[in-house]
Amino acid sequence: MKRVIHFIRKSTIGQELDHQENLLNETSKQNGWEVIEVIRETISGTKKNEDRRGIIHLQDLISGGGIDLVVVWEISRISRSPRDFHNLLSFLHDRRVGLYIKNLNLFTLTDDGKENHITSLILTLMSEISKMETVTLRERVKVSLNNLKQKGVILGRPVGTKEDEAKLLKKYPDAVKYIKMGLSIREVSKLTKLAINTTNKISKIVRGKGEECTLAAG
Repeated sequence: MKRVIHFIRKSTIGQELDHQENLLNETSKQNGWEVIEVIRETISGTKKNEDRRGIIHLQDLISGGGIDLVVVWEISRISRSPRDFHNLLSFLHDRRVGLYIKNLNLFTLTDDGKENHITSLILTLMSEISKMETVTLRERVKVSLNNLKQKGVILGRPVGTKEDEAKLLKKYPDAVKYIKMGLSIREVSKLTKLAINTTNKISKIVRGKGEECTLAAG
C-alpha cells in the first residue's frame, strides 16, 4: 500500500479547498492508498517554494521518510513556476517519492521507483505553459484597467442589489472588477480560481440577470 500526502492549494482570491480534497480522497480510496497527511495551502502558486509554508512542510515530511507519493489535482496546485516545479520534482525524485497529477492521470515515477522522463518532460512543459497563460492574462488586465481609467469608468460592485447579491459581490471583488473589464467567464474564473458557476452567477448580477456571459476564452 502506497503512503501518500495530499497537497491542496487555492489562491488568496477564490476556489474552495473542499472540492479538491474530496476528489483526492476518492482517488486514494479507489487506489487503496494510505493518506498520511493532507496539506492545505492558501497562497498564489507563483510564490517561490521557500516562501510557501505548505511546500516547506511537504519537504519536511518527505525528508522524514516513509512517503511514497504526493498527490495533487493539477500541476498548477503544486506550482505555477517552471523553475520551482522542476526543483521540487528533483527533491521528490532524489528521495524516491513520486508525484501524481490526478487530472492528467500521470505518475512521475514508475512502480519500481524509476523516473518517468517523458512524464516529467510533459509536466515541465505544462508548467511553463501555465506560467505563460498567467502572465498573458495579467497583461490583458493591466491594459484593460488603463483603458477603463482613461474612459473615467469607476470599478466596484454595483449599488442597489439585493442583500444576498451584495454579499456575493463584496466577497469576490476581483471577479466583479474583471467582469466589468469585459473578460469572459472562463478568463475571470481562471484569474480568480472561482468555479464557472460561481463566476457566471456574479456575472449575471453585474451585467443584469437576463444576460448570459460568453464562455469563450479570449
